[in-house]
Amino acid sequence: MEHSTVAAMAALPFRALLVLDDPQPRAAAWNMACDEAWLEQLAADSATPTTAPTPLLRVYRWTQPAVSLGYFTPLAAIAGGQFINAAVVRRWTGGGVVAHGDECDWTYSLIVPHALPLARLRADESYRFIHLALLRALQQTHDTTEWTLDAGLPHANSQTSASHVQDAAATPCFVRPVRADVLCAGQKVAGAAQRRSRAGLLHQGSVQGPARPVDATMRLAFLTAFADALCPDRAAQLWHHGHLESWPNPAAAAVAARAENLATTKYATAAWLHKR
Repeated sequence: MEHSTVAAMAALPFRALLVLDDPQPRAAAWNMACDEAWLEQLAADSATPTTAPTPLLRVYRWTQPAVSLGYFTPLAAIAGGQFINAAVVRRWTGGGVVAHGDECDWTYSLIVPHALPLARLRADESYRFIHLALLRALQQTHDTTEWTLDAGLPHANSQTSASHVQDAAATPCFVRPVRADVLCAGQKVAGAAQRRSRAGLLHQGSVQGPARPVDATMRLAFLTAFADALCPDRAAQLWHHGHLESWPNPAAAAVAARAENLATTKYATAAWLHKR
């Protein structure tokens, strides 16, 4: 059996999972900063001998309609004016152009410390594993049976040519399905982008169209099903329904402070936005 296959088999399900369902709408720059801050914090926690490495599933909202650009996406990709009233932010992850907001998408991030096998898989493998979990959640919480994973082109996080990466980055994410995106009757309804570092894996996802949970009851049911698919042992899931700042988790205050700093010094700056 190949090493990659063995690693993939060990990647999921997780033995434990932190789940943060934050109802507080946040600015676009803060949302991006919070993910990076959590990746740093979980990596630091994992380096402590007495702390088992634990991933975090974070669901978040936006203070206003927003559009996020992949790390390699040129700012000119949104020059057409269709996002004129949206907050614009550049992600740390790859991928293309994604519209966000409570009337547009259900936004989540899965943050995995490097010590866990999922963080060390190839991009296409980890992308597929996470989207299989998302697919199971959709099958459990939605009426339609037409959910599938796309079998087409590799996504821009894979080892593809530079021209393919550039083309994909400049394309609206939900216009062009790529391999392992979630489809409903052929329409892309869930996509994501990833970033790997020495700290681990950051997977930022968006669920849109008929897959998007539209009310509080459906959002909770969908999040619960997704968390169960990632970590079936509910006793090993540690949930917080509330603001990050109110979470009794010892790391929460440090993450909130770090997120404020990163939002101000990095994600909200013109230098970061105009990076490409």
